[in-house]
Amino acid sequence: MSVVSRKQTRRSVSVSGATYAKLKAYCELNEIPVSRLVETQMGEFLSTAETTSENATSETKEEIFTF
Repeated sequence: MSVVSRKQTRRSVSVSGATYAKLKAYCELNEIPVSRLVETQMGEFLSTAETTSENATSETKEEIFTF
């Protein structure tokens, strides 16, 4: 039996228990998967940050992705 390795496309991110509880409650209330909300919101954030980054000086580019 041969094992075929596949590129992993999903990763995990750790958040505090309180943050996860709020996120999960919000998603349950709105009947959406947590992963969809995270993907959508992070995509929008990173798209905005990328646009801002293109217009920023080199000194401020590092600050854009600081959480």
